[in-house]
Amino acid sequence: MTVGTRLPDPRTDPSQFDTLWLGPHRAPGVARLTITNSRSVDVKKSKGSSGSNLTDNGSNPSTINITLSVLREESDELYDFVRAIDPKENSAKTPLDLSHPVATMADVRSVFVKKIVYSPYDPSTGYSVSIECVQWFPAPKPVKGSTGSSKKGPKTGGDGNGGSGGSGKSQEQKDKDDFVKSYESGKNAGNEAFT
Repeated sequence: MTVGTRLPDPRTDPSQFDTLWLGPHRAPGVARLTITNSRSVDVKKSKGSSGSNLTDNGSNPSTINITLSVLREESDELYDFVRAIDPKENSAKTPLDLSHPVATMADVRSVFVKKIVYSPYDPSTGYSVSIECVQWFPAPKPVKGSTGSSKKGPKTGGDGNGGSGGSGKSQEQKDKDDFVKSYESGKNAGNEAFT
C-alpha cells in the first residue's frame, strides 16, 4: 500500500533512526526497532495428496520489539520514560502513537506496550532496555446484514453479501479507503516528522 510518505535517508540523516517517540514521550539514548508483520493462515493437508489448502484469516497485529541503549548520564531520562509507558501502570485501553522511520515503513502507527525487560547495567555499554509492543487497531465494527451464529434468525437490511447495501464494500474496506485518503491528504498526525 502506498501512503505517500518518504523515509529519511539513513546516510544523510542517521539520527532520525536513533530517535523514537511513544505518545508524547521521547525515548532517551539510541533506539533500535524490529517489527514483524504477518497474516494468520491455516494450512490443511489432505490425506494422500501433495500440497495443502490455505485459508487466509486476515492480518495479525504487528509485533514491535524496541531496544534502547542508554548511557549512564541519561539514566534519569530512562527512568522517567519507562515509568511513563510501564504496562503495569498504564491501561491497555489507551494506545500510544509510535513515531520512528521503521514504524513508518511497516505501516504501524499506534501500539500497546506489552512488556518491558530491564537488563543489568554494563559499565562499557550503559543501560539496555527491551520493550515489546503490539500494534493497536480500532475495535472491529459488526457488518450489517450478517447472520453469524445467532439463534434469533437472520437480520434484515443487508445486501445479501454481508454488506450494508449499495456499494458492496465491507465497512472494513470503507474504513481502509477513508484512512488512505486522509493519510495521503496529510491529515495523519503520526508521521509528520518523516514527510
